Parts: sequence; structure tokens; C-alpha cells
Amino acid sequence: MVEGVKVIDGQYVSVNEKIMFINNKIKGASGIVSKEKRKNLNNIMKLFNEKIILLNKKRDVNLLKLSEAILNKKNELRNVEDLLSVNKLILSYSKDKYDSFISYKKKGVISEMMLYKSRESVLLNDEKLKNTLVNLTRVKSDLINLEKEVNILSFSTDEMINNVKQSMIEISQQLIEVDISESLEIVSPISGNVVGINKIRGNKVRQGDIVASVIPKGAVPVIRLQIGAESVGEIKIGQKVKLRVAAYPWKRYGKFIATIISVSEAVVHQENGKYFVVTVSPENRIGLPLKQGMQVEASILSEKKELYKWLFRMTN
Repeated sequence: MVEGVKVIDGQYVSVNEKIMFINNKIKGASGIVSKEKRKNLNNIMKLFNEKIILLNKKRDVNLLKLSEAILNKKNELRNVEDLLSVNKLILSYSKDKYDSFISYKKKGVISEMMLYKSRESVLLNDEKLKNTLVNLTRVKSDLINLEKEVNILSFSTDEMINNVKQSMIEISQQLIEVDISESLEIVSPISGNVVGINKIRGNKVRQGDIVASVIPKGAVPVIRLQIGAESVGEIKIGQKVKLRVAAYPWKRYGKFIATIISVSEAVVHQENGKYFVVTVSPENRIGLPLKQGMQVEASILSEKKELYKWLFRMTN
């Protein structure tokens, strides 16, 4: 329904100037339907915002835990690396000692028992070194997995937040549609003169209705006439045409003169006959502004001839 009209016929309007307001509120048993819908959509939007806050908070908590775990794992890695260095030195020392015991054994200085214990020490230290290497590999693997977990957590949280934001965009679009469905603001697409207001306050508006017409400033209005094929021979460019608007009250629109500016070259076939399209340009006139789509009645003013010439032509 038209809620308000901001312009009048003939008024000059600028591009995007407001022409008309249309109210499309629908009332149900519980009141305005769109009001309830907007409330529900806003509640959904609120829940989405809370979900984003919760996801960010959960990510921050988990990232803090992972950061602490990574820090502890790095400290453990340094300790294992230090232990590895010590075990390498111990193994090297035990091997050197064992080698010296072998040479002393040949001289009878070292007993079999001492040589045996030295060899056992080498084997034990070698086993410790191998275990330390295994432990080092495990710690490095744990550290890599923790760092991967950080990336996965960040990526998955971002993905969930983006999904929520996409849903929020859809809700925002629905809110816009609710606003549009409630109230439409009709603005002029161009700068020019209003040549027809087809709806007034309180009128109902259906989809596809033309509510107003605007023509560019300085545009020359034209009228297209349908002239029967049998009469087109009398038509010439520059001829005058007397027009009357076929609308009530026609006297307020007045009669006016127009000039023929073109005649179609091809005939148009219709069920009720054949006709040519004649385009005319109206001269300056007074009265109500002409509206797009109006029908007119035309009387073509033929050239003046002496009576005997007309009779001669009829006998031919």
C-alpha cells in the first residue's frame, strides 16, 4: 500500500530523489508478522555471535595448553640432548679404558675379571646411548605433533568461525528482506521531470505496477499512432496532427497539435487489419502533463486543395 507520495506531476527530480513510500506490512493474529520474524532472526544472530565468542575462547584456552606443552617438550628435548652428549662421552671413555685394559692384560697387569667388567661397562654405556637416541627421536616427534596440533586447532577453529559468519550473512540478508518487505522507498533512477504519478496515498500496489514515470530533462516526448494501410499514402513527414487524449477528463488534458516526424517503412499485420506506425512530436501545450501509456485520438490535417482537384482525384 502507498504510504506517501513526495512529488507531483511535472515536478523536476534529481537522481535518487525520493518519489514514493510503499508499506508492505502483513498483520497476523498476533500482530505484525515481520516484527515476530525480525525478533527470531535477531535471536539467531545473537546466538551466532555467542558461538563465535565461545569458539575463540575455547581456541585460546587450548592454544595456551598447547603452548605450555610445547615449552615443556622443548625443555625435555634440551635435557635429552644434554644427556646424549654425556652418554657419548661416557661411552667413549669406557671404550678407551677397555682398549687400555687389553694392552695391560697382555703384560699381565690386568686380570681377566677387570677386563670382563670393563667390557661390560662398554656394553652398558652403549645401550644407554642407544636408549637416549630413541628417547630423543620420541621427544622430537612429540614436539612436531604438538606444533601440528596448534596449526590444526587454528585452522579448524577458523573454519568453524567462517561457517558461522556465513550463516550470519544469510541471516543479515533475511533481515534486509524483512525491512524491504515492510517498507519500500521508490527513488528516481534519473534526473528529469515526473510525467505521471499513477498511485496516491492508500492505493494498493501489485508486483509489476508502474507507480510513476520520469523522463530525462530536455527529452522530447513522442506519440506513436497506428494509421491504416489504406490511408498511409496521405501521410507525409512534417504534416500536422490534431490530438486529443482519450482519458477522462480529456478537457483537462486539452487538445493539442503534433508534427509527424517519421513513418514506418514496414506494415504491421494484426487480426483487425494492417497499419503503419507514425511517430509524432507534440508541440508545447497547456493542461495536465501527459503520462506514459496514454491513448490518444488523432485527426491528421491533410494539405489544402481546391475542390476541383479533390473531385478530379476521386474520379481517378
